[in-house]
Amino acid sequence: MSKLKKEYFFSSSFSRKRRSQSAKISRTAEDIILSKDQKTLTGIRNKEVSEIVIPDGVTEIGESAFYDCTSLTSVVIPDSVTEIGESAFKYCTSLTSVVIPYRVTEIGESAFKYCTSLTSVVIPYRVTEIGDGAFEYCTDNIVISDETKLENVFDRNYSDDLSGC
Repeated sequence: MSKLKKEYFFSSSFSRKRRSQSAKISRTAEDIILSKDQKTLTGIRNKEVSEIVIPDGVTEIGESAFYDCTSLTSVVIPDSVTEIGESAFKYCTSLTSVVIPYRVTEIGESAFKYCTSLTSVVIPYRVTEIGDGAFEYCTDNIVISDETKLENVFDRNYSDDLSGC
């Protein structure tokens, strides 16, 4: 695995919100809203949840699915997921780490923007597209697999996609 060079990142002074004392842990799918075909996670019923396990069989985390879930510290994404939508985890300011499953090929625009507590993100080799500002204002610990399919990963300026990481 290769770590992206520091100049690809932009530091943020964005303040971290305090985690709610009453944050809930969810180990079931009761808080998750799925599409009719059960393939796309479209939202969450309780934005105060601190941990969530996305059910196996979900293939997409939809646009803004976890938007502004400021108490969310941990999410388990199943291997069935292939796409993380635009702004899916935007403003999840307590989220500390993300393991992106190996089948994911696309990370949408602003997907993890303002996830200011992120300390670790590993991007698997199958990812072929990272949207603008996907990890803006988050962490400087983005690791991209050596076998990445992203073209010119070290030649292209990823400041729009990975700035703040």
